[in-house]
Amino acid sequence: MNRTRSGEEKTGCGCFSFLVAPAAATVLLLALCHGCVQEDRVECPAYLTLSLEDAPPGVDSVRLWVENLADEGCAQPMHLPVSAFPYTLAVNKGNLQLWCSSGDERIEMGEQCPRLYLFGCGLNLEESSGDARIAMKKSWCRLTVTFLRTGEEFNCCLRGGIGGYVRTAPDYAFPQGGGWKPAAGAFLYETSGFVFNVDIPRQTDSSLILDVLGDGSLERCFALGEYIAASGYDWSSPALEDLTIAIDLALHTLSVRTESFSCSYDYLLEI
Repeated sequence: MNRTRSGEEKTGCGCFSFLVAPAAATVLLLALCHGCVQEDRVECPAYLTLSLEDAPPGVDSVRLWVENLADEGCAQPMHLPVSAFPYTLAVNKGNLQLWCSSGDERIEMGEQCPRLYLFGCGLNLEESSGDARIAMKKSWCRLTVTFLRTGEEFNCCLRGGIGGYVRTAPDYAFPQGGGWKPAAGAFLYETSGFVFNVDIPRQTDSSLILDVLGDGSLERCFALGEYIAASGYDWSSPALEDLTIAIDLALHTLSVRTESFSCSYDYLLEI
């Protein structure tokens, strides 16, 4: 009897062990599979292909930033030749921010604005691949000031309050939502002659002032920013038009002209 009971007990224990082992293995397998799925989801990147639409004239290379809002820190710019496009890079999935610039966005004191072409956009990438088109826009304005009815050359100084551009969060509601804004800073450029030419950045107010100097002293002062604003010139346009201003010193008139419009004003001498 003892042997039979002992055998039954052993048989019972054996059956219990036999039943528990597969259950534990199943739980362990599920845990491992769950961990594998999570790991693959994190480590598997998406591939973003960028194409450059109508490369700006004279631009051979660009600086490119691509950031994921979930990543910590700021992305470092990539320097790419125009010939590298279409360009594919691996990115983390999610909300992405993209900026592209053709040069240095800062304006040194005493220098003109670089002839910049800029682009910025926001996009959401949840699939394994995606694409975006980079359409860089002219972000400088060629300002030409001509003095009429005068036989003398002038020393001129243009002053303003924009010192370049800085990156900002693009608008996700618009595929080409900008991503750049004018940066506050001192702008000062001097030259001389009958014609005054200078490349200026996008403006946010009417603070542009043209000083006309003679013999080391101020002879005339023109609030060019106010005349430009009154003309209806659009500083918010994606691509800036060039501006020509003609100042008739004998008739005391000032005209503002672009490729799309022209208007004239009588001016008061400001000193």
